[in-house]
Amino acid sequence: MSFSDPSFLISSRPTDQERQATKLAEEKRRESAARAYRQASWVISLTMIYLALPLGLSAWHWHVVACAGSLLVVLGAFMALRGAKGHALLSLLFASLILPSWVKMAPWAVRAARGPIEVIIQEWKRVL
Repeated sequence: MSFSDPSFLISSRPTDQERQATKLAEEKRRESAARAYRQASWVISLTMIYLALPLGLSAWHWHVVACAGSLLVVLGAFMALRGAKGHALLSLLFASLILPSWVKMAPWAVRAARGPIEVIIQEWKRVL
């Protein structure tokens, strides 16, 4: 750098407004990724509850899992684009492995949980 070159007088450092705008954009991106993660959590929870309830709609279980999985893939891609790669991978894991296996495991889990629940109900009836 020489003194005959006037570029040393120009600051390449961002201004306060530019830093504030960058900070707000990052906060908005993080907030939208968190909102997508909450939505994905609701989709997962509601799908798992629907599959575990004995409604007699077992013919529709795979359709519901396919729709929920597609929605989770879209939300996961959105989260990955917003920088939440860990949440996106978790969402994709649920879409590809956990929800499909839950279709097979839900009846077994309900039967396994029914025994302890009945014991707890009996104890509460005895106490009250």
